[in-house]
Amino acid sequence: MESIQLSLLLLVFLVFVVLMFLRKIPALLALPLLAFFIPLISGVNIVDIFTYVLGNGATRLSEAYTIAIFGSMLSIMMQKTGVAESFIKTGAELSGDKPWAISLVMLLLIILLFTTLGGLGAIIMVSTVVLPILASVGVGPVTTTGIFLTGLSIGGILNVGNWAVYTQVLKLQVDEVQSFALIMFVLMFIIAVVYITIQLYKDGHDINFMKIATYVVGLAVVVFWSGSFIFYFLQQSVILWMRYSLISQLY
Repeated sequence: MESIQLSLLLLVFLVFVVLMFLRKIPALLALPLLAFFIPLISGVNIVDIFTYVLGNGATRLSEAYTIAIFGSMLSIMMQKTGVAESFIKTGAELSGDKPWAISLVMLLLIILLFTTLGGLGAIIMVSTVVLPILASVGVGPVTTTGIFLTGLSIGGILNVGNWAVYTQVLKLQVDEVQSFALIMFVLMFIIAVVYITIQLYKDGHDINFMKIATYVVGLAVVVFWSGSFIFYFLQQSVILWMRYSLISQLY
């Protein structure tokens, strides 16, 4: 019986994923249907599904909804006003025509932007600006793609919307998320710098490893200092959102 239930759960999940991928059904409709069919297959009666899963389940994510909504508003504002695009272009102009320097600057700008940006629209908008800039200074397509995806992932580590999901859905404390995110941020940034250096060397660019090592040490100090400030800001933001949601529920 359990094997049949497991097979049905997997089948239902794959069917709705394929339907969303083919744009036959919107995610706004597919997700509630999944929330209905998954507990139904698992043996939960229909009354409890409507009462607890669909009824009370939606309100449990109210704090995450609030942060996601305001985070999306900020993301759209940065896209519509051209702040993100001009931010990247200015950084490219200041970094000159050195492939390693401009690659590192682009990485930092992508990380910074995606601490607030989110969604497919933001990814497309930033990539259409960053990728041609990197390609124009001779950075290979594989290296360019790796820089963008790595910066996107590192920025997501510091995204306040993601922190809200961790604290509300996974029931983690802000301090726990902060300590884990700090370790991941440092590790991912070091990996990204090593990746850029090795890939540019493979692409045939002249790499001064001693000068890069000096820059990396100085940059690590700056990143660690600024990262501590960002983590403090994120921690306070999540705490304020949690207090706001609690007050809203009381009144």
